[in-house]
Parts: sequence; C-alpha cells; structure tokens
Amino acid sequence: MNRKRGVLPLSTAILVLAVLMTPGAATRASAAPANLTVQPAPRAAGAVPAALAGNLDPQGAQILSGGSPLCDLWLLKSVPTVKSTDSSPDILYGNLQIGELVGVMQILAPAQDFRHQKVPAGVYTLRYGQIPQDGNHMGVSQYRDFLLLCPVGADTKLDTTLGFDDLVALSRKTAGTGHPAVMSLIPASSSVKTVPGAFSDDSGDQVVQFDLTEQGAASPVPVALVIVPGAQSGEQ
Repeated sequence: MNRKRGVLPLSTAILVLAVLMTPGAATRASAAPANLTVQPAPRAAGAVPAALAGNLDPQGAQILSGGSPLCDLWLLKSVPTVKSTDSSPDILYGNLQIGELVGVMQILAPAQDFRHQKVPAGVYTLRYGQIPQDGNHMGVSQYRDFLLLCPVGADTKLDTTLGFDDLVALSRKTAGTGHPAVMSLIPASSSVKTVPGAFSDDSGDQVVQFDLTEQGAASPVPVALVIVPGAQSGEQ
C-alpha cells in the first residue's frame, strides 16, 4: 500500500490537506517520530453498504498503534470540490464543501475523538465540517477544519451534501452528547515522504497523512488527519 509520492494517485488513509502554510501552520505540523503505523486494510465490502462501497477507493488503510489495529479508513475514489471563498488562515481545506462526504472509517476498538469524547467501535461516514466562529468554540483548535464521524446506518443521504445543522445533528448520534464527534485536519508535513504515512505534531497529536483525489484535479492533494489527539488537544 505504501508508495512514493507522485507514483500513483492514492486516496487512502485519516487526515491534512496541503496548502500554502503560514509560519504558524508549519510549527503545528512539525514532525516527530510517530507511534502509529499504517498497513493495507481489508476491502470495504461487507463493512459498508454496497451502494457506498463501490464509490470507495479499494486501497484502504489500516492504522495501528503498538501493533494493535485502531481503525480502517477508505476514502472516496474522488471528492467534489468548489473554489474556496475563505482566505482565513485557520481554514486549510476551504475547497471542500461543508457536509461533503469524504470517506468511511471503521473503528475497531473504543476510541476518543478530538474533544476526547468516547466513540464506540463501529462504522462511520466521514463528512467535512468547520468549527463555527463563536464564543462557544474558541480555543478548540488552531484550525477550523474537521471530519465529522456519522453512524453509517443513520447516514442515509450519501449522495447529498448536508447542511451544517443536519451534519451536526447526525454526528451527535456518534458520541451521544450535545457535541458532534470530530477528527481534526491539520497542515500536511513535508517530512512525510511516503503516503499513507504517520507523524506526531508539536501538540502530541498522532497523525496520518494521505493523498486525497479531487474531481478534475491534475494530481492528488496531501491531507493530514489527527487519529489520536494529544492530552491538551480539543480543550477549551
């Protein structure tokens, strides 16, 4: 599954879209040796509805910690995008639409999201979202880009880009709290030479970096997803 960048377009492994990084972004994504490893995942067939499995890249990624599997990740073969109209430095992936389906994750053992909410083992769709700019969300993360975990059995509008309120309501079913279950997207690290690959950032987050195939794009886009948040991540 591992490959050198630029050999084959691969949309596998959760999460950071590479963009022009500000000095602050480069600091956040500074890479240290990772505790995570990545290997090929089983095919998604059997884990997800047939209507969805056919749209997923068959080359999934299994993410392990200390040799124990944490989750399997399959991205869409290609993801629709729009021209970003947000130039804010805290938005990394503004060309993704809020509510857009990006992929599927099978969590193999009880886990935590970026806010340290408990997430049961199971299969979840991954949809793109952004933290609102209001007083209730200040200090949650340096960047506002997230993937929201939604129970695959409850996500019945797979061909639809959900509105923000519908997206949040759906993801709340994952953790069973008043908050959606979220996974943080951060800047990609230039130290990752083979994707999918793993690194730790300066906050102690354990991150997997992968290539996302965008519809109409000449080449895949590097993306980095926090799989295991550090002790201070997600706290307000």
